[in-house]
Amino acid sequence: MRKEHRKAAEYIDAIPHKTWATYAFPQPRYGYLTSNIVESLNSAWGRIRFLQPLKMMDAIWTVTIETFYNRYHRIQQSIVLANVPLAKFKERQQTSRRYQVFKSKVGVYQVQVPDSGRKFTVELAENGCSCRNFWEYHGPCAHAIAACRFEAVDPYEHFSNAYTLKSYRRTYEVAMPPLSIENLPSDPNILPPLIARKRGRPREKRIRKGALKRKQTKCTNCLQLGHNKRRCVAQPAQNGRAERARNWDQDISSNESDSELERELAPFVEQARAKAKAKAKAILAARVAARDNESELSDLQSSDVELRAPLSPAPVLPEPASPALQLRPKRARKVPVRYQG
Repeated sequence: MRKEHRKAAEYIDAIPHKTWATYAFPQPRYGYLTSNIVESLNSAWGRIRFLQPLKMMDAIWTVTIETFYNRYHRIQQSIVLANVPLAKFKERQQTSRRYQVFKSKVGVYQVQVPDSGRKFTVELAENGCSCRNFWEYHGPCAHAIAACRFEAVDPYEHFSNAYTLKSYRRTYEVAMPPLSIENLPSDPNILPPLIARKRGRPREKRIRKGALKRKQTKCTNCLQLGHNKRRCVAQPAQNGRAERARNWDQDISSNESDSELERELAPFVEQARAKAKAKAKAILAARVAARDNESELSDLQSSDVELRAPLSPAPVLPEPASPALQLRPKRARKVPVRYQG
């Protein structure tokens, strides 16, 4: 900033750093900023913001009652940590598996990231890390989790008591009492401020931390990042998949026009088909009649031949005996010659 605008840098530097700089804050903020809280409330309340003041307060109180009840009775996955810090811990634990740990002395470790070669110093006894996330969130960062795994130490011991399941239950154990505003007068002339709507659908949800690291949505209409086809306010792209999709739609519309022409010509086509079927039936009937005449003539000729032939009985031939019943000829028996002396 000093290179771009020296006076602006001097003005900002004159303001106490603990009022605006993250590194100089006296207490941890657990990763939350004022703008994050406001945007999260806008997303949670939704259409409640556009009600009258009295009705808006009543709707906010109703949402608070429901939130306290649901969170108090929500099933938790662990008996040590609540669901949200447990999910964050599992993400950091998965990231820490590829880190390399080198022990310097008792309770002090050097953690190295293999991809970038960056090094961080972890002090488990002091619950600190050079990345400052250990102090900011009051819970072990990915480097501290890698050091705990290297030293075979339970990382749950380094979490603040605010993340425990016991603290979570105590936060929502007091139920919010229901209230009624039926007897309170409401001025119908007091309305919420008018908001000038811009072109397209306005954004109502905040941009969460780490959302920019995710894969951005690409519009198939204008081929730009950050929105989809439903929220697109730009002109269609002149090339790519969007143009091919439009050409395909045009082909479908042309096919629909062709189908309309077919519907108009349908009666004439049916008449032509009926004439062709009648002609085919007539040809088939003629062929069947000719075939019947030929069969009758052949029957008459065969009967004349049978009458002219002599009626002599056919000789009856003896059936040959089966091989199994045929007898073999007898052999002559040889008589032994006795010696006569």
